[in-house]
Amino acid sequence: GTRADPSYPLDGEDLMPVCKGARALYDRTFFWRTQTRDAARVGNWKYLKESGNEHLFDLSIDPGEKTDLRTRRAETFDQIRNQYQAWNALMLPRLRPA
Repeated sequence: GTRADPSYPLDGEDLMPVCKGARALYDRTFFWRTQTRDAARVGNWKYLKESGNEHLFDLSIDPGEKTDLRTRRAETFDQIRNQYQAWNALMLPRLRPA
């Protein structure tokens, strides 16, 4: 069978206790990427990189992601981008399109 490469640890967590009501809902940090985008969700903040442009949105007041707060909240932007980059360094390289 196929096994996970131990050089690249699993990055998820078991949410079954929340689904079964044994644990209350709680905030989690999410990182994800596609072939063309990098993203993170930290609390109400969303970091997004697409087409070489990076953005920061406060989803609690801007769920449509219309107001980029990258420059106005530079410290928050840098912190979340650094968290994303640290996570991304642990992931397998992206597959190149065929």
